[in-house]
Amino acid sequence: MSKPKLASAVCAAAVLATGFATGLAAAQGPRAAGGQWSGAYTCSQGLTGMTVDLRPLRGEEMEATVTFYAHPDNPGVESGCYGARGTLDRETGRLVLRPTRWISRPGPGWSMTTLEGRIDANGAYAGRVVYAGDPRACRGFALRRNARPLNPPPPACAADAPMS
Repeated sequence: MSKPKLASAVCAAAVLATGFATGLAAAQGPRAAGGQWSGAYTCSQGLTGMTVDLRPLRGEEMEATVTFYAHPDNPGVESGCYGARGTLDRETGRLVLRPTRWISRPGPGWSMTTLEGRIDANGAYAGRVVYAGDPRACRGFALRRNARPLNPPPPACAADAPMS
């Protein structure tokens, strides 16, 4: 093969490989946000394990089951879960999940929170936890796509719990 044809073939292969890598990153990021995300957050009860099961609805709309439970570094935390809905901006990765209803409430002292964050191409969903009762009560959350949950969810909080 002549040098100009070889150079063209190498450039075409590089462009193809770059396109494939970019497509793969996008597929793992905001464009394919559905699935299980696990990690932790911090509010007034301390470090708490969290799993978010995201389900795409139509367009940019998402539905979720947000489950919280004891973290190995804070074993006294109660478990519970609630339904949430939100909108995903697929260009920026911004996803805001607002609570809709309790599925399993651990007690009267617990409140549902809003999750405001971004999903990136590396499989992370991170941001801030917003508690309307006291904006300073909570800090951030950090979740990884398909990470193994720190603890199993309560039976009522299974990913297939009805979301009416």
